[in-house]
Amino acid sequence: MKNLLGRLFKRVASQEDMPSEQASEKTPVEERHKFVSVETEHFQVLLGKQWDERHSDDPEQRVFEHRKLDLGLTISSMGFQDFPDSKISGLANELMRARFEAVQKFSKFTHDPLHVIENEISEMSWGMQVTLLTTSNSGKSMFFVGFVSRKFLVQITLESTTLGLDVMNDEYGKILSSVRMTDDVWEPGHTPPNIPIH
Repeated sequence: MKNLLGRLFKRVASQEDMPSEQASEKTPVEERHKFVSVETEHFQVLLGKQWDERHSDDPEQRVFEHRKLDLGLTISSMGFQDFPDSKISGLANELMRARFEAVQKFSKFTHDPLHVIENEISEMSWGMQVTLLTTSNSGKSMFFVGFVSRKFLVQITLESTTLGLDVMNDEYGKILSSVRMTDDVWEPGHTPPNIPIH
């Protein structure tokens, strides 16, 4: 995969997290060594060096393990050539249905009752965001977010078998705050705003 760290990526973040005058800055060359980059042509996540990559048999999926915490991270991506806007909502709903059915099936198989903390599909100016947060009686937690746009489908899953929701939420927030998108993810003529990630 070609290195896109020198490209112009739009940071998807709140005004408090990133001032508007810094929103479209490139990742400085001297800062690159501080991150593990997961990227497609139009999407980028920058992970801290505390994440070690593990082998994945799927070329569209990257798997990571936290060096200090009981955390597993999976990021999968698929690129599109201008996916129709009229179909984005349908794909987001299908993604939520498939993901929810998968965790339900695993819960039944392991006899570990599932508790849904959040289950939401949000319309964003760049497309749709799918969010699913679950816990189980055994203490297993999963934070899932899917980004569905005209240019890509990206899925980010954070899992732990022991950590509490407060620690999980903190790490989840760090990952989402590093998300960047290129300006052409938005419709032509539409100026990308700073958008808070849920």
